[in-house]
Amino acid sequence: PWSPLAGGFLSGKYRKGAPPPEGSRLERWKERLARNDTPRSWEVLAALDAIAAERGATPAQVALAWLLRKPAVTSVIFGARSLEQLDDNLAAADLELSDGDVARLDEASAIQLGYPYEFMKNVQGRW
Repeated sequence: PWSPLAGGFLSGKYRKGAPPPEGSRLERWKERLARNDTPRSWEVLAALDAIAAERGATPAQVALAWLLRKPAVTSVIFGARSLEQLDDNLAAADLELSDGDVARLDEASAIQLGYPYEFMKNVQGRW
């Protein structure tokens, strides 16, 4: 996928209720930051932070490793702006996420489809 870190939002440097770091991409692109300022986005970031702490990794590494666990994903296209970011992103290839980690991230990022799709899912789940 293109922009797997959501323009840097999933890198771990942005915090709810705090201004973006000075000089960061989302400091300049305030409309993109506003688009990410949703409960779902912050839940995904919280899950990335928790798993990163448990695994001794960075949120960016967890996000990239999560995508690489998806059967339909063969590679990710990231836009590292420094050698430090490049090294950090490349380390994601060696990060082993558990099925539980993937499930936590999938749950945090699940899109609520609303009516009638949630209704249909509930009805179909009864058979």
